[in-house]
Amino acid sequence: MHADHSALEIVAHLMIAFLFLYRGLTALPQFAHHAARMEGHNIPFPRVFAAGGFAIMLVGGVMVGLNYHAAIGAWLLIVFTVLANLLYHHFWSMD
Repeated sequence: MHADHSALEIVAHLMIAFLFLYRGLTALPQFAHHAARMEGHNIPFPRVFAAGGFAIMLVGGVMVGLNYHAAIGAWLLIVFTVLANLLYHHFWSMD
């Protein structure tokens, strides 16, 4: 699992995994709210994109946390983070 990693690398993997897993699991019960927000941002197929976002957060978090193809999991989380910020948050239009 983490046999070839230092203690610091293992802790880093677990912290990154916890961030995405915790946020994904706590936001999942509010799925309809998130899909409605995405619809408000004119994102097509908001329920599909919301489900995909939750799946990527959870699968990527598990992959990084268990060090199972961690590089692929990390890329999934990076792509999710960039797309979520661009499609969902619209921070550039806030006052």
